[in-house]
Amino acid sequence: MTRKTALIFLLIGLLSSVARADESTIRPDSLRTYATLHSLGFEWDVTGDSDHDATCGVRYRPSGSSVWHKGLDLLRVDYDGYYADTRADRAYNMLAGSIFFLEPGTTYEVELGLEDPDGGGVREIV
Repeated sequence: MTRKTALIFLLIGLLSSVARADESTIRPDSLRTYATLHSLGFEWDVTGDSDHDATCGVRYRPSGSSVWHKGLDLLRVDYDGYYADTRADRAYNMLAGSIFFLEPGTTYEVELGLEDPDGGGVREIV
C-alpha cells in the first residue's frame, strides 16, 4: 500500500467516526411546559442520541428560595408508529415528565439538566 492510499483510508476512517459521533450526540430542541394547580409538566424534543443513553435530571424550588428539591428524571419518549389503529402525528424523540404536589399560587424555578455520555447537553432554568 502506498503512502497516499494509506492517508486516504485514514481520512475516510476519521470522517466516518465523526459522522457516527454526531448521530449519537444529543442536541436539545423545543421545550414545552404545562401547568395545573398542583403540578408542572415538561416535554423536551431532542435530536441525535441514536443510542438513547441521554438523561435529564430535574431540580425545583419556589422562586426566591435557595434550597433545591430533586424531582424525578424526565423519561425517554421515542415513538414513530401506531397505537391500535391510530398513527402517530409525527416521530417523537423527546424526554418528558412532571413535578407533582406543588403549592397552588406559588411560582417555581425548575432546572433541567440534559446530559449525554456521548457529548452534548445543556442546563435550562424555566
